[in-house]
Amino acid sequence: MIDRDPLDDWIFATQSEPLSNRQSEQSLQQDLQKLEQWIAAPPAGKRREVPRVRGGRWEFGLRLAPGDIARAQDLYRRLVLESGNGKSYTEEALLSLLALALDPANIAFFVAMLDYAPPRDKQAARRRELALAALALLVYRRDDPAALAALVDATGHKHPAVRALAVHYVRCVFVGVDEIIFDLQGLLESPDLQLLPELVPDDLAADSDDQQPGPAADAEGLPELRRPIPPELLARLATIATGDPAFEPRFIARQLLEAAGQPAPLDYPDGAYAFKVKLRGLAGMHRTIAARSTDTLHDLHLAIQHAIAWDDDHLYSFFLNNKRYDQRFSFASPWDNDSPPWADQVLIGQLGLPLKHTFMYYFDYGDSHQFDVEVVGIEPHAAPGNYPRVVERKGASPKQYWYGEDEDDEDGEDTEELDDQEAL
Repeated sequence: MIDRDPLDDWIFATQSEPLSNRQSEQSLQQDLQKLEQWIAAPPAGKRREVPRVRGGRWEFGLRLAPGDIARAQDLYRRLVLESGNGKSYTEEALLSLLALALDPANIAFFVAMLDYAPPRDKQAARRRELALAALALLVYRRDDPAALAALVDATGHKHPAVRALAVHYVRCVFVGVDEIIFDLQGLLESPDLQLLPELVPDDLAADSDDQQPGPAADAEGLPELRRPIPPELLARLATIATGDPAFEPRFIARQLLEAAGQPAPLDYPDGAYAFKVKLRGLAGMHRTIAARSTDTLHDLHLAIQHAIAWDDDHLYSFFLNNKRYDQRFSFASPWDNDSPPWADQVLIGQLGLPLKHTFMYYFDYGDSHQFDVEVVGIEPHAAPGNYPRVVERKGASPKQYWYGEDEDDEDGEDTEELDDQEAL
């Protein structure tokens, strides 16, 4: 399961200033002091417990004092070098506290975290995600130009995963996120809660209708932009969409360009792609299918079904980053009413698929058939003939159902004898 995006949580937490609570502030100071003492003299043994720091996930009411920014940064750098139970939780709590401070003094720190990878470190991927989300939060809530510049600069990072996350958060800044509006007024009026209104600042008690969720959508279903995209950034996104060697940055950049009304051109409009399809867990079987750039993912689905002689009688999804349930990269069956975008609405040439990229075709959510689909060839100019079509076969077709079937499946046997160049 894909973790919730930290930016979503932080945007929820920063709708208004937190309630001032002296006891909580004192508790946070005590937490930081205990962590400092622990790092200065860590206990011996392998099963040592890292002191907990309030401010992690679901503890968004705390804020660092301005004088504690540098202190928290230093604690984080030193903690990463240690080991102990609960270390990853405390690391994330410190980064969350720094992000929620909404202080431009943190920009250089978060940029440095993109390349901070000490020996035996297992949290580099999560640290990079949190650092980029923190930069995006500064832009989202404070319109900080230096944070935006740092975020845009990260779209050219040496690591593909960092580039992909950076483009993702650039998209969040300009398109927005699905904000959950906290109705504090309704909470205050609830008879089940004994809150004292005099403890709540006036700006927090304002009508929640004044707060705007995002993102909205236009008449064509495209998200509306929260803010105009500068021309120089549009040019950079266009370069990423067509020239980045990795799939994820290309794909997300294309989404943002489409939202801006400047979609990337179709890749190889007269060309064709070759896809090698393998069922996970079944060795020795594959089908290679050629499809035009102008064919849809639904066409590819039908071609796969035909190539292995299965009945097209269940829902399916494509997960283009090969991560099941990551909705940022998914296209669902046209009959799956709850899961847009749909596979029959996107052309293969719109996806930005590079050579050797592998993605998942997930068929029949009950039996959970998972296929790896690899781009094994791209022809700028397709050979004459009908498409999609099978161009290579290896191994017998797998059974679709392992119950209630005869061992001799005549349809399966006939399929194996079809011409490799058949049109589907």
